[in-house]
Amino acid sequence: MRAAGVRYDEFSNLHTDLPLRTAPDGSLQLPGDAVATRWAEGLAVEDADVLAEYDHPYFGRWPAVTTRRHGAGRVTCVGTAPTVGASMSFTTGAGSRPPPRPRRT
Repeated sequence: MRAAGVRYDEFSNLHTDLPLRTAPDGSLQLPGDAVATRWAEGLAVEDADVLAEYDHPYFGRWPAVTTRRHGAGRVTCVGTAPTVGASMSFTTGAGSRPPPRPRRT
């Protein structure tokens, strides 16, 4: 996952949802109900920006969501199945821009 700037370290099934929080230096605005569901991946950051973290004593050591510029775009890695509101914030808060509108000819 060189383009993503992270590597996979660990994986765990979740029996209960885990709250997500914005990374300390991040500008991402997560909704109050943002949680990780079903699983949590332990992503080891090599060269990426952390957007969100697990708010948990064990899983909090790994980021939940990272992003990195690559080529003309961006790779955002989500290490869980987040709530819909959280997913929306990742796409609007990851330094992304909406795709350009097609030109009419």
